[in-house]
Amino acid sequence: MKSSESASKKVELRDRILEYARTHAVNDRIPTVAEFRKALGVTNYMLLACMNELIKEGQFYRKSRKEGTFLSVHKRKYVIGLFNVAGDERGFVDYPAWMSGFFRVFTRNAECLLRLLPRTSPESIPDVMRQYGLDSMVWCESGGQMPVRTLGALPEPVRNRLIYAYLNTGNLPIRMPKVNAIGMDHDYWAREYVRAAVRRGCRTFLHVSPPNRIHEIMLDEMKKWKLPWRDEWLISDPADLPKKLPKLIRKYKFDAVHCAGGMQHSFALAVRELPDFRPLLPVFGFENMYLQMKRDYPWLNAFFPFEHLDDFFERFGSLAGKAALELAETGKPFPSVALKLESEKRNVVRKV
Repeated sequence: MKSSESASKKVELRDRILEYARTHAVNDRIPTVAEFRKALGVTNYMLLACMNELIKEGQFYRKSRKEGTFLSVHKRKYVIGLFNVAGDERGFVDYPAWMSGFFRVFTRNAECLLRLLPRTSPESIPDVMRQYGLDSMVWCESGGQMPVRTLGALPEPVRNRLIYAYLNTGNLPIRMPKVNAIGMDHDYWAREYVRAAVRRGCRTFLHVSPPNRIHEIMLDEMKKWKLPWRDEWLISDPADLPKKLPKLIRKYKFDAVHCAGGMQHSFALAVRELPDFRPLLPVFGFENMYLQMKRDYPWLNAFFPFEHLDDFFERFGSLAGKAALELAETGKPFPSVALKLESEKRNVVRKV
């Protein structure tokens, strides 16, 4: 309760100081800390903290203790916030590559001030925006989705300054807001599994996967290519592989396989005992995952049909950073975008 009251007082104090600043000219000397404390009835600690924040933002500048603090002659810095919404308390986003791309945008950029903000509830975003004087904000997550209705419930001036970035690699697509959202084109990589195999002459897909959304997307793409399909070509339980796989191989000539990540180990062990069965295995994920697979299961005919997630997330983070900077400068919302993985352009992997 006390921390909430303190934050509220800090926001109020900031507003009062900025209100005072708007009535004075550039290079005007503002009151001393003692004068402000007496006029506003606040503690030295809170006043100094607020003044230091405004100086960092470029609102004020300080010559020396004797000369005092003045309204800034310099251009005000843009203040951009990144919320901590990762799965645990250790980091801001689950994917370091995304963070690398995001921060690179602000390297040696003297025009902006980047703030790393603590985890908060969506309802508290308006207060956080006022407290830190944010010109734009980025809410990036890879786990639970912030409901679109929650975003829509934010005041329009706040919502127009908030970028929602969603790193979606799961089985289910999400509903993206119409503005200020950057997401992954969820269906693209599943469809590219099929297209990449077809480009290599494959026609018959075995699915070692739960009957999930990815499986459904692939079946839809297979219909477009008029590829054959039988329900028995789906093996959803890893325990069934040793029994079902040899019979299916004798009956059908599979030249490609989709293997869900959690079932790759069981599939690899089952295939090892079948030296004449080496179907094309498209892989989706990070480069280190692929390298580990090649070391552990060298007999698999695995390949990447598109760029690795390391490259993709770095590109994603860079785009989010540029969008945040542009939003801070212009204040104009942008139409939401869904990013695609680059198909077979960055699929060169270092030798094991």
